[in-house]
Amino acid sequence: MLQRVLSLYVALILPLGFVEACGSDGVADPQVPSATYLSIVRGDLQEGAPGEELEQPFVLRAVSLRGEPVAGATVTWTVWSGGGTVQSPVTVTDADGLAMTRFTPSTDRAVVRAKIDSIVLAQVDFHTLPRSIGVYARSGPSGICGDCERYLFYPDSSFALRYSANIEFRGRFATRDSVISLSFEVPSWEASGTLRGDSLVVRYSLVMGLSDFEDGLFVLERGAPLTVLAARSR
Repeated sequence: MLQRVLSLYVALILPLGFVEACGSDGVADPQVPSATYLSIVRGDLQEGAPGEELEQPFVLRAVSLRGEPVAGATVTWTVWSGGGTVQSPVTVTDADGLAMTRFTPSTDRAVVRAKIDSIVLAQVDFHTLPRSIGVYARSGPSGICGDCERYLFYPDSSFALRYSANIEFRGRFATRDSVISLSFEVPSWEASGTLRGDSLVVRYSLVMGLSDFEDGLFVLERGAPLTVLAARSR
């Protein structure tokens, strides 16, 4: 969601004046447009285990204000939080504006930042996650995108309500018998769920009575039923 906000910000301010793309010597790089910004193509929010290379590479695209690919831009990749090893810390965008690298995490969660150092808004963050212990997919249509809506539960008692690779809401969960409490990172956003075997019935608080958050049934897609975790926690 942050990338979408940055893209909108670029579209609004850059027609009024370009962000100066300068190196450390203050001289603009003539090969890289000053209005270049980055977007994630794939590889964000991957699950993995410490010490194992992620299945997919991190891939980004550099584009100009007009949406044209920017070739020849130097992209640096840095472990911003958590730990791990970036296979290629410095890459250059190709004719399609694409650049990629591979990553091996050393912690359950990590953030790798990719940026063009000379341009203020040209950066994106790739996040890695621990392997989920249970994934529940909505049964039937929802307010945003039908069956793309999923709850992912992680072993550190965190969860994510995910709609797409770049849109999700995070929080913490707790289980007690057949009831699961969901507290989102946004204050006052809460929900409760009832576990019925491989199903999870979610009801949102009145504060979240929006089309994006419709009460409904979610069915176990992969992993272990949360009823098993609830039984183990007693």
